[in-house]
Amino acid sequence: MKVRVFRGYEIDEYWTNIAQRIADRMREKYKLDFPNIDYYFVSLDEMASIVATHGWIVFPSSWEEGQRYYLNKIKQKLIGESIIEIVVPSYSEKRNTPIKAYINSSYNDVAKKLVIAHVLGHAHIYKNNVLSRRFKIEDPISFFYRLLQKINEYEILYGEEEVQEFIENIKHLSTLIDLYPSVKIQKETTSLSQKEKRKAMEKFLIKEKDKIPKRKEYDILKFLEKYAPLEKWQRDLLKSYRKLFYFLYSTGSIKILHEGFSSLVELIYFLDSDEEELPIKEWISYAELSAQRELPLGSLIIKEDFNPYFLGFKLLMHGLIKLATGEYNKEFLEEKTKWYERISREDLKDIINKPEFIEAWRKILDKVNTYDDFLLIKNLFDLEFFNSVARKHYFVYEGENYLWYKKIVVSRSYKDILTTFLFSSYNLKLPRVYIPRGGGEYNKKENEDRGELLLVQDTSFPEMLGIQRKQLTLYEKNEKIVLEALYKIWKKPVNIKTFDVEFEPKKNVSATSWFFSTIFGVWHPEMLPSLEERSGKIIEVIDRFDGNKFEKIKIK
Repeated sequence: MKVRVFRGYEIDEYWTNIAQRIADRMREKYKLDFPNIDYYFVSLDEMASIVATHGWIVFPSSWEEGQRYYLNKIKQKLIGESIIEIVVPSYSEKRNTPIKAYINSSYNDVAKKLVIAHVLGHAHIYKNNVLSRRFKIEDPISFFYRLLQKINEYEILYGEEEVQEFIENIKHLSTLIDLYPSVKIQKETTSLSQKEKRKAMEKFLIKEKDKIPKRKEYDILKFLEKYAPLEKWQRDLLKSYRKLFYFLYSTGSIKILHEGFSSLVELIYFLDSDEEELPIKEWISYAELSAQRELPLGSLIIKEDFNPYFLGFKLLMHGLIKLATGEYNKEFLEEKTKWYERISREDLKDIINKPEFIEAWRKILDKVNTYDDFLLIKNLFDLEFFNSVARKHYFVYEGENYLWYKKIVVSRSYKDILTTFLFSSYNLKLPRVYIPRGGGEYNKKENEDRGELLLVQDTSFPEMLGIQRKQLTLYEKNEKIVLEALYKIWKKPVNIKTFDVEFEPKKNVSATSWFFSTIFGVWHPEMLPSLEERSGKIIEVIDRFDGNKFEKIKIK
């Protein structure tokens, strides 16, 4: 495992030696496992540019990136908002392509060392986490570069406008993938002869040969790639973007785990260091600098109004202490008195060197390697954690505006807050939609190769959590955008079986979930309906777009 630190295009030998020592210690003593890493110390301008493209230096550009660049630059200069680091993963073991980490060069030496350790946590998850590996792209930067080249070539061959319009349609469908592919289990309950099996299979195939798809399909992009009437270049782009969406959304599904574990690694490195390596005064200065990422915003849900660093760190620390002591030691994390004012550094080093702590750390690594955010919250957000940490910081609210001071707190209970967190971490708060068996030949006429497209909204999991269906209705405006994009690809009418609430909303706002609003993750920008307005009658409907008009058909 090799670590390098760059300033510009040149290797900084002094910092490379420091980074290598940190990496070796965390790998050997704390069993972190990560590939080669290249660190880059970059300026404010460079960091703003990297943030504008989300770290993907060669990601296909747009005018929005220019806006994001100037916004990030202004935020960092004028209001002191600080971008700590940007990490670009790599999974290419054959070519040994290193992970790239960009660090703000304006930080002091102690801050740089802590961020170097923080990045090791990210690198460990990229290499070892099950979800991260399942949907990995071997070398993301090379992938984006090839995608950009492919787009440029197709624009020359087929016209920029046509190619960009197709890409926009794909982007509108970006969340119509399946992050939870079901495990197919085959069971044979009776013993049949080979002849009987063959006859049964022939009968089944005759019955099923025209069914498109042959079974329920949540990966709608995969279905379109296989069955939609696309030209070769369109199918190629759809395949590439589908892979991209899986990569990006699966990374989003472990965001709390990522930031929480990396913050925990950072703390462990600090506790295992001495005063000469990391002076306590400079560490406190860095802690104050990074407080904006460590502290919650004091509210929960509708957008991402909770801080993933804080929640992930506190959950993992809670789990670590319980595993090490057998119970939750409230005094260890008491916030009224800062721990570094009442306990010596030597005492802390003794704690992390105890066999109980080392064994607990090993179990935490197992959780980090196998959990996503949903499992992290489900298994560690217990009543003890709620009473000691979450009760002070989180509540469930709704309101007529996204301004925090116009919110209405509707619950502070453990059950409601846990339910809201579980809901928000499952499928990235997005609706689950599938094509039922035969949904590709809906309203199919004789002699047609395929019919209309039928989708179904699946609310089984949210309802299992106790969330009412009337809280899960789709936002009509964005639903129409998705149906229109599907029509342009399927080239036949598109339908989605869903439900609605009959009531008279204020200001013509549609029946919209106060948990989420769209089929592809764009949050409702208008006023949400009140609790009274959501008390109307639920009706099942099919929303349909035939290329010219949208209509809502009640299901009797």
